[in-house]
Amino acid sequence: MAFLLSSLGLLVVGAGGIRPCNLAFGADQFNSNTESGKMGISSFFNWYYFTFTFAMMVSLTFIVYVQSSVSWAWGLAIPTFLMLLSCVLFFVGTRIYVILKPEGSPLANMVQVIVAAVKKRQLKLPEQPWLSLFNHISTSTINSKLPYTDQFSPNTKKVHRQRRWHHSPEKMGVGMVLAIITMLVSAVVEERRRTLAVNNPVGIDPRRGLISSLSGMRLVPQLSLVGLSEAFTVIAGVEFYYKQFPENMRSIGGSFLFVGFALSNYLSSFLVSVVHRTTSGAATWQWLPQDLNKGRLDYFYYLIAAIVVVNFGYFIMCAKWYKYKGSGTS
Repeated sequence: MAFLLSSLGLLVVGAGGIRPCNLAFGADQFNSNTESGKMGISSFFNWYYFTFTFAMMVSLTFIVYVQSSVSWAWGLAIPTFLMLLSCVLFFVGTRIYVILKPEGSPLANMVQVIVAAVKKRQLKLPEQPWLSLFNHISTSTINSKLPYTDQFSPNTKKVHRQRRWHHSPEKMGVGMVLAIITMLVSAVVEERRRTLAVNNPVGIDPRRGLISSLSGMRLVPQLSLVGLSEAFTVIAGVEFYYKQFPENMRSIGGSFLFVGFALSNYLSSFLVSVVHRTTSGAATWQWLPQDLNKGRLDYFYYLIAAIVVVNFGYFIMCAKWYKYKGSGTS
């Protein structure tokens, strides 16, 4: 067990070191000061997510098939060989990569800002604070200058907003709307599947009960919507983190995507547990039993849709309030 847990721990550490950094490293190969470079960065994020999804498809189909039907040893040997091949290809190209040398510690700078803000919290703000700001930017730094903002000032009566959105929040908004539609479509299809299973079954499964006559092709629309929703949201999120974080914190920004994945998985498990506890033994049917024909999975989909609607409203509020890097004071 200790050997197994050690291997899983090394896998987590390795993935944690590779995934956030290769996002920033890949985008750094393009010059963000040129139009072609900006287009290249956006294209890179699209291709990155495409290849990431393709790799997941291969691992969840072909690799799992080999492990379950051929040999566990071969199932582990194949990804090991592919990882070794990727390492060789990576080091072969080190001479042509654009490599930005790290300087200082972004986390230390964050702590310095927090400490300074706490120490000076009792000081009175000058009438025109932007005139006395520390404007020095070292020639060796890659960070761009951030505009002054009084969004968090207690004396601010009017919040400065920007009517025009950037492309990243627009794409994320589209992804959230598609997620809502996905849940509604899933609920309708599930209700139809369950009705056909109860009233017109085509067989009985020993563990899962009555088999519905609904074609599995009816699941294609909702699964396609899931893919589109995730593509819009994830790619735009990665691009947003890369462009809005300070330049020397891009790898940290890239890690937010995978931290979000991890937290969402934990929250999903927690939500399922709550639904199990609140619906089991109640007067209504349990929503998520082993035999879905005896449950109400469609209610669960409606619940997710309602949660996404609330999240979408919160997202719109934050997107309007957020001040994008490089924008003016109003």
